[in-house]
Formats: sequence, C-alpha cells, structure tokens
Amino acid sequence: MPALSQREASSAQSQAAKDRASSRGATLQEGSVTSRDGQTMDTLLAPLDVSMAVNPEFEKDATSFETALGVDAFSRALPAAEAMSAKAKDYFVAKHGAWQADNAELEASLTRLGADNAGWSGAVGTAMTDLMAVFDTGNLATRMNHIGGFVTKILGADLLADDPAMDTWIEKAKLDEDELDARRAAQTGNAWTTMVQKPTDSEVQGQGVARDKSGEDARTSLTPDSSGVTLDPAEQALQQRGVEAKGEVWDPNTSTLCWEEGARTWAVNENNAWVAKMRELSMPLAAGPSGTTNMLMNAAQVLGGVSMDDARLAAIGYLVPANHHSLVEVMVAAQPFGPSYSEGQQMYTDISPYNEGQLRAFGGGKFPHERHPGAVA
Repeated sequence: MPALSQREASSAQSQAAKDRASSRGATLQEGSVTSRDGQTMDTLLAPLDVSMAVNPEFEKDATSFETALGVDAFSRALPAAEAMSAKAKDYFVAKHGAWQADNAELEASLTRLGADNAGWSGAVGTAMTDLMAVFDTGNLATRMNHIGGFVTKILGADLLADDPAMDTWIEKAKLDEDELDARRAAQTGNAWTTMVQKPTDSEVQGQGVARDKSGEDARTSLTPDSSGVTLDPAEQALQQRGVEAKGEVWDPNTSTLCWEEGARTWAVNENNAWVAKMRELSMPLAAGPSGTTNMLMNAAQVLGGVSMDDARLAAIGYLVPANHHSLVEVMVAAQPFGPSYSEGQQMYTDISPYNEGQLRAFGGGKFPHERHPGAVA
C-alpha cells in the first residue's frame, strides 16, 4: 500500500481545509504538482501566514516546544555529528593522504562540498581552510551540511567509479562495509539515488506531492541572536558577505540571516492525505516529510559509529532551529531507520535520548497536549 503521503486527502478532508481557510479569511490556491518520480496530485496551498491546524493554539504551543527542543538538540547532538564527520575525514585521509591545506588532491575533493550560497544554513563558503575546519571544529549545522555532501558527492561518486582501492579506504575509515556493499550492488547509475535510499514504507516517498513551491520570499526572519544557536566563524562570515551583498549593514547579533527556510520555500499541500491527518492533529508543519532527514539517516548507516537515535537527534538540531522542517516531519522520516515514533500529539512524550522530565521542560513543565486536554490526540 502506498504511504499516506502518496495519497490524496478525502473529499471531506479537502473541503474541511477550504472551509477552515475561509473561516480565517484566506482562500486556498488550487493547482497541481508532479514529483520527481512522476506522481501527480492536485494541490491546495494556504498562505504561509495562515494557520491551517484544527486547533491553532495547540499548534502554537507545540511550535514553542519544538523550538526549545531543537535548540537543545543543536548542542546535545554535536558528539554524534563529530563522530560522523570524523569518519568522513578518515576517508579523505585514506584516499588523499595528509590532512593539510597544501594537499592538492584533498583540496579538489573538499571544494566539491563547498558553497558560497548564504541561503544554505550550514554553508561556510569554498575556502580550503574553512572546509577543513568543518570536519575539525565545526558546529552541528556545518558538520551535518557537509556530511550530507560527503556521502552523496564523494562516497557515491567513488562507488559508481568502482575504484579497486575504495575497499581499502572504506576499511581504513571504518565505514560500514555491509551498508556500502548493499548500495554498490543496488547502484542506480546516479550517486544521489545510490546512496540515499527511501524505505518503501517511508512517508518521504510522497514528499514530492505533499508540498509545492510557495512563491514567497524564503528568507528567514531569524537573527544570530534569535536563532538560539551559535554560528560557526566561517558560517558567520558567509552570512556577513550575504547580508552586505544585499546592501544591508551587518551586525553579528541583530542582522537578519540570509538562510532560506524550508518552511517558507515550500507550502504543504492541504489536499495530501498525510498533511490532512497532521492538520487534524494540529501538528506543526513546515515543508512535508523530511527528505534531508532521510538522507542524513542514510549517511549515518554508511558511516557507522552512531546510533540511529543520535543521528535523528542531529537531524532535529540541524533542521528545526533553522525552520527547515517541523519536528513531526523529521520524526516520521527517521522512523523507518529504527527510532521510535508515536504518531499524534503523544509524539512529544517519546523522543530519545530525552527522559520525561527533560521533555516536559521544553514545554515549561507540560507537554502540549496537557495544555490543551480537549485537543484531538
């Protein structure tokens, strides 16, 4: 059976969404979207500033809970990101030799991961020393950004090239040989799809029809201070260049960052069955089931050395504070890889590695559903 996200909402759910939008002074934009794998679905898109949750007050409290948790995860998950990036660094050294800025072969590989686009959270530019620093001293965002690139652009390309020396590089870096052998056997001829597999039961299967481009300005309203996280020095320097390129004056505390949020780039499709179900539960949504989480969970599998719970926590810390995805979008994407996921408003009570007391603290002592006991669970 297709994932819920691959199915259209019922006619009753779609009409309820239209009625809900109308009651809040909005009209849903009708259209259609076709995913990369060819699936087409009619779309109903709401303005980004209109809540489509059945209970907007629950959604508001849940969003505050998620923001607090995401900021905590940004620091708590750093050891997992460090372990993953250490594996990548070991592979680079096994393949190219000394971890030195004057190593031309290393530079050719590392610069494939760089980006001067200040709209990408976690980007640090393309300077060799800044890229090396990501793997040595980077924060969670810069490490996760470049780990994803390493797995798809370096490991994936090497698998397709079928270099006989690759097995030695894998062994020296202590990557997961079984996971990589499985991807080698199932390789698609494309580095991304070879390395980033979508489990058949994953809601990420329907991501392409669970959302469409919003057409709105995607730039965040966050500043370094309001983001709740500490920018890496090279990450901050790239933001400064981006701000100044817009003709704005840079302030390291109060300037609006250049990040392009997933929650503003995309509008979720109210005609999608998964979206409709989440709206009935009043769960915060941003950009649909998280393909980036799916990619990072694949990365954790092939790199090895971290638990799937810790890999999910790193995805939460990377994606939630920057408003790329909401918590449920990360949780549902990580579920097929093993981490527990309690569907519905009880989700907030079961998020490893946190205990109940730690989780309650993100809500000021109460879970969102405890503040709204009449809400649908």
